[in-house]
Order: sequence, then C-alpha cells, then structure tokens
Amino acid sequence: STRIADLGNLILGENVEQTYGRIISLTSILFEKNIIPIIIGGSQDLLYANYRAYDSFKNTVNLVNIDSNFDLGDSSKPINNLSYLGKIILEDPVLMDALVEAQSQLLGSNIIDLRGIAMTQLEKRLEKIENTHNDVISMAYENLSGAKQIQRAILKLLEPNDFPSFIKKLSTEVKEILNVEHISLVLETNVINENITLLKNLNPLTIIVNENSIKNYITSHSQFGSQTVTLRNNVDSTHQFYQNANSKILSEALLSLDFNGSNIEGLLVLGSNQKSKFAPGQGTELLTFFANVFERNMARWLT
Repeated sequence: STRIADLGNLILGENVEQTYGRIISLTSILFEKNIIPIIIGGSQDLLYANYRAYDSFKNTVNLVNIDSNFDLGDSSKPINNLSYLGKIILEDPVLMDALVEAQSQLLGSNIIDLRGIAMTQLEKRLEKIENTHNDVISMAYENLSGAKQIQRAILKLLEPNDFPSFIKKLSTEVKEILNVEHISLVLETNVINENITLLKNLNPLTIIVNENSIKNYITSHSQFGSQTVTLRNNVDSTHQFYQNANSKILSEALLSLDFNGSNIEGLLVLGSNQKSKFAPGQGTELLTFFANVFERNMARWLT
C-alpha cells in the first residue's frame, strides 16, 4: 500500500535563492529515499528548484507543464514566476538540443533554420566560456598549491642552526618539496674563508666557478640575463652545473643570488626531468620570493 505523509510547511529563506536551495536539498534527500514529493502552494517558479533537485541523477527526467502560457521570460533578469521555465530550458543542454532538433525536423530540408544555427553557435560560445572558467579555477588552485610549496621550502631553510645542516636541508628536504631532480649552488668568489672552504668539500651540491661563469651561463640561451629568475627548457645537461645530476635535465630555473654586495656571486640551479616544469612565459613571482629569502639566509653563513 502507498503511504502519504505531510512534512509540514517549508521555512522560507531570507531571499528567493535561499528558498530554492532549501527545496533542492529537501527534495534531493526524498529522491534518494525513493519518496515522491508533492509540493503544494507557493508561486510556480518553485518548479525550477524542484527540477534542479534532479541534477545529481543520471536518468532522464520528464517535465510536464500545464499552463495557459509558457513562462520563458527574460533569462538575463533574476528568475521569477514569469521566467522560471526559460531558466530551466537554458540550463539544460540536452533539452536545448532536443528542441532545436525537433524544430529542424518540422521545417524540412529546404528551409534554413537560422534560429537553430544561432543556438548552435551560442552553445559553442557557452562551452568555450565554461572551459575558460574551468581553466581559471584550475590555475588559481595551481597558484595556491605553488605558494604553499614555496612556503614549506622556506620554512625548512629556516630550521638549521649551522651551515652544514643548511646545505643538507637544501639537498634533501627542500629538493623533495620543490619536486625537482637536481639542485646546484654555484658560487663565484676569490674569497677564502672557513665556510667557502667547507663549501668546496660539499659537492655534489656546491660548485665553485671562475669569474663571469654564472653570467655567461645565464645569457648563453637567454636575452633576459639581468632578471632574478630565468626559466628555460633548452638545457645543456652536460654543462658543469649538472656534472652530478642523476637524470637527464630537460628544464631549469636559474635563481640569481645577491649576497648584500659581497665579493661572492651566486646562482641556485633547479633542474627537472619534465620539459614543462620550467618554461619561458611562466610566472616567476614565487621563485623570486624564494630566491630573496634564500640569499638573505645564505648570506649570514658567508660573512
């Protein structure tokens, strides 16, 4: 036997959108429990919320509308009892395709359906906008993820209390956080002190080179040699800076380091076996920030 239950009156929201949301949530729960809801009262635009409750279901939904008028309204304006049906149609691509196809069949093959053509073009434009929207959201998530990655790497660099531990953090945990296959710390200097002597013994991470070696390497394949960060994917993996790399490097980030006007020039080389990891045209703000923090932290060990 069929049982009928009265669930009472719906508590309206502070605005119509909130009321719609409550109807959608309530009816969705009822659908999941195989309960057929019957909504009595309210303005007819509540049908829109009732219809939207089926969005999570894969099965086709049949809508029967009995009215003296089709309440298509103006879709550019807020939904109301005179436009809710138009809102339903415009938001349902399957229904739109069915309407256009039915219209084409009625016209026959000798008549050009300009309205159908226009609808097809609008659908393509809408799809393009939606794809752009998704790309923007995806990029926002990637930027957020990148920011967190750089923050984690910087926090690791701030942990050591001595220079050997600083270098070890860089070659292990920081390398893993940045998700790169190779890190080299390249220094140009004629200065000899305790830490420089220590650096010479810390290969394969550190490389001491002759004057102008860093400048020549940065400008060898790039016309933008003065910037803090240089990204490129035309890497010479046989170069001295990759002499201890364990895999073939296909892209690199070159972070120029300025140690507060000292006689030491520095370059932090990040190498990846993914060609798309570092490429010209990508944003460098986060890596620039990382380089600035790194050089200030490194400077205290070189003085």
